[in-house]
Amino acid sequence: MTNTSSSSISDRRIASMNNNNSTHLSLLSGGPTWRQYNTPTYSFSIASSLASGTRSQSLNSPNQAAFSSSSGTSSQSSLSNLNKQSNMLPSKPKLPNYLADTSFAELYNSVSTEAFALNGANNDKDPGELVALPTAWSADDKCNFLELSADKLSVSYAGTGKADTDAAAIRANYPIPPQCGVFYFEVDIINKGKEGFIGIGFCGKNVQLMRLPGWELQSWGYHGDDGNSFCCSGTGKTYGPKFTTGDTIGCCINFRDGTAFYTKGGVNLGIAFRDLKGILYPSIGLRTPGEKIQVNFGQRDFEFPIKLYMKEEKTRLWNFINAGPIPPLSTPSLGAVAAINSNNTNITSAFSTTPTPVSHAASEANLTATIHQLIMSYLVHHGFSETAKAFSKDAVQLSINDSIVTEGMEIEDSSSDIDGDMLNRQKIRHAVLKGDIDHAVRLTNIVYPKVLPSNHDIFFKLRCRKFVEMIANCSGYRQSPTKEVEVNKIVRADTIDTM
Repeated sequence: MTNTSSSSISDRRIASMNNNNSTHLSLLSGGPTWRQYNTPTYSFSIASSLASGTRSQSLNSPNQAAFSSSSGTSSQSSLSNLNKQSNMLPSKPKLPNYLADTSFAELYNSVSTEAFALNGANNDKDPGELVALPTAWSADDKCNFLELSADKLSVSYAGTGKADTDAAAIRANYPIPPQCGVFYFEVDIINKGKEGFIGIGFCGKNVQLMRLPGWELQSWGYHGDDGNSFCCSGTGKTYGPKFTTGDTIGCCINFRDGTAFYTKGGVNLGIAFRDLKGILYPSIGLRTPGEKIQVNFGQRDFEFPIKLYMKEEKTRLWNFINAGPIPPLSTPSLGAVAAINSNNTNITSAFSTTPTPVSHAASEANLTATIHQLIMSYLVHHGFSETAKAFSKDAVQLSINDSIVTEGMEIEDSSSDIDGDMLNRQKIRHAVLKGDIDHAVRLTNIVYPKVLPSNHDIFFKLRCRKFVEMIANCSGYRQSPTKEVEVNKIVRADTIDTM
């Protein structure tokens, strides 16, 4: 409806992936290396949380007082009250079957009932700390035009349905934890009502609920009256077939690749949305009288073979990891370190990496040399010439003693004096720290005439720094050494680091 308003090579491949490791590897439970990369670490200590009396304040239940610590109460009495009240907490919902063989299942099962209650009560937590899964619709997070069944799974429309302004939506009781990797739910269309203006999708926490899913920012939906998909806009795109009474529509969010697709009658309709991120809640919307739906968050079997999809995703991800290239370990040129000691190399060429292909064994052996290169680059960049000389001398000796000089490492000769280069850098740095920006610009134009003309952002920052210095001089702020140091730390560091 359109709105009118396993091996070390595999280990390194896994570690080099840019996507979130915990989301990726939640799909690969049981693999030989997933435990090494399943970050961040999740831990829940109900005893320490309740003893402090802080986390317990977020537990929104009549038994809240029993969980808060009070002065003058013995620890034995507190533990006794905790044991009594823990029996009154709602049991932790069973994990959907399709998530049973994932690393998320271990995280989910490791959380106690008490900690689960505390975790689920705070929906504003960091996504990495969420563990509770959506299990029903929220009675407190819905439009007044909707009526909710006693089990909080069925929703029916009770408004007038005369215009788009009469649309109504509802969110699930918990957001979807991204570390589960894949989340799937299905919606049964019990009655399409008068017009069948039903939207199924997901949205953010702050999206208003007087609109169908997909009509607002941070909202996505698939609508039954026209089969269009709506992505944060009132204008839809052709996506799938219309749906009506008796149909079952599924929605799957894949946090590994940031996509979502829908199903109808157990058949995948293809990707509907891409580039999804953030904390998302399952959501549905109704618009005309008589419309009624029922949700399945995993309480019963799904029509779509989601377990088969999970297996295919595991295979696809594992093949992707093993098919990717090994992160290259560029071998630093031995001439870079050797020439420092002979004072006859140019800084730019001396510390450039040699993009020579190396074998796996040589790549592993040259890891130390790569670390040396990083350290040397830092020392040279900041003008620590004496330290760089001493370090390079030791690095060369270590390389020779350990027989690290293997493939792709050659002695290079150049003609410039690295000491002079470092000295020039130190002069420019000193001028910036002193606040003499004009002198720093003059030195840069003399020694490195191409730097500022080709880097307008650096020149702009220097001019801004000059303006700050002028204001400081006029206000007398630079008369205080302590305040001058504070200014150096706050502002000048950013200018220097970009040079």
